Amino acid sequence: MTIVYQKKSLIIAGLVSLFLIILGGVIFFTVYKTSRPDETVAPNVPQVKPQAAEPNCTLSFTVTATVTPPPTPVYQCDSECTSDSQCPSGLVCNNNRCRNSNCVDRNDCLCVTTTPTPTPTPTPPPTVVTVTPPPVPKSGWEIPTIVTTLGGAILLLVAKLLL
Repeated sequence: MTIVYQKKSLIIAGLVSLFLIILGGVIFFTVYKTSRPDETVAPNVPQVKPQAAEPNCTLSFTVTATVTPPPTPVYQCDSECTSDSQCPSGLVCNNNRCRNSNCVDRNDCLCVTTTPTPTPTPTPPPTVVTVTPPPVPKSGWEIPTIVTTLGGAILLLVAKLLL
């Protein structure tokens, strides 16, 4: 069983090492390419016209005033009224005020109703579930981990020294 685990560990360490080497190469070439001074451009490349040389953009518009009629009053609960037709649907004009027809004495149009109280229901007893923890994998510093860490550090040092 341990031989299979060691082979898997070596394969994983090899893949991680290969990934780190490729990543280090990408980082190295990216830094190398971006740190080089600007290269000269061929004479047949068109020159860029500076933004300041272009004319400014102008925008013009005309404002005209339009006369709008005053808004019509919106009737709602407890609004002043003279007839039922001025009140919204469900409300009636009572004593020159729009009110709910079910409770004309209330100025907020909210009629008081009794609310039913819920009856408690018995709850079943909880069930106990036992969970067995999964086996913990072996951890620590082994040779593949040390080799990968040192390889990454060496790649970083080489990249730093060359730049």
